[in-house]
Amino acid sequence: INVSGTVTQPVGIESPATEPAKIFTAGNNLHIDLNSPVNGQVYLINLYGQQVKFYSLNGNKADFSPGVPSGLYIVRLVSQNGIQSTKVWLK
Repeated sequence: INVSGTVTQPVGIESPATEPAKIFTAGNNLHIDLNSPVNGQVYLINLYGQQVKFYSLNGNKADFSPGVPSGLYIVRLVSQNGIQSTKVWLK
């Protein structure tokens, strides 16, 4: 097989130009800062894929105290702007 040509589209997973939200932790507190106000949902998911917490989000900033055991979790933010998932460490 002979294949030739030029690739004009990137191949693979691309990083978004701008992240819609900055998701970070301080101890066992979860902080979300958004570039613009959104109505959405925040899911806290353990590494077994189980949803352990759910929060509604309305605005451009949120702080949550999930009260879950220390460990690595996935925070999934679902809004009209799309879906953003981030790994976080809660202490």
